Amino acid sequence: MQLQLRCIAGPERHKRWKFDFPPYTTIVIGRIQGCHLVLKDTKISQSHCLIQVHEGNLCAVDLGSTYGTWLNDSAITGLTKLTSDDHLRIGKSTFIIEIVAKS
Repeated sequence: MQLQLRCIAGPERHKRWKFDFPPYTTIVIGRIQGCHLVLKDTKISQSHCLIQVHEGNLCAVDLGSTYGTWLNDSAITGLTKLTSDDHLRIGKSTFIIEIVAKS
């Protein structure tokens, strides 16, 4: 499957990223080099959250960030399943999730 993140708010607005699962099994989003997705957002922690495959689904997990990770206006408190058209908010940045099945 492929994860597509489209930024609709924040410093990276109008940018898109694509990640294929596999080869990825986990991606880390943060603001330091070494993260799979490095964002220029001062409200994002160094290693803010991760997205991983769990039981065939893509799920998000907050990594103890200062301001939290939000999915559709609810704080993520554990492993949380992502679906297409979800809104993922970290710091000042909001992303629309698109999950594309690969044939």
